[in-house]
Amino acid sequence: MTIRSHNQKGPDGQPQTPQPRISWLWWIILIGLMIWNVITYFKAAPPQAEIPYSTFIDQVKAGNISTVTITGNEITGSLINSLTWPPVTPGATPTNTTLYNRV
Repeated sequence: MTIRSHNQKGPDGQPQTPQPRISWLWWIILIGLMIWNVITYFKAAPPQAEIPYSTFIDQVKAGNISTVTITGNEITGSLINSLTWPPVTPGATPTNTTLYNRV
């Protein structure tokens, strides 16, 4: 085993430079950033559902709409408080979508 110091010359006669070493702290930071990217990439979007115009108007009148975007004949809005849609009917199968407010 040969140990070379920084002053020794390599086989080509040039002084040898030490190989750069990456600190363990940089590895931890790199792994942490990769985990953070994966978590934010797979973060689920808030649930969305189409509701009748009359229900939308009822929510506007109730003050439950925080923002509205109108594009052509499509209206998109964000709720302040969650809304279960479709409305729960007695004896129905629980396949409802709960719409949550967007922050």
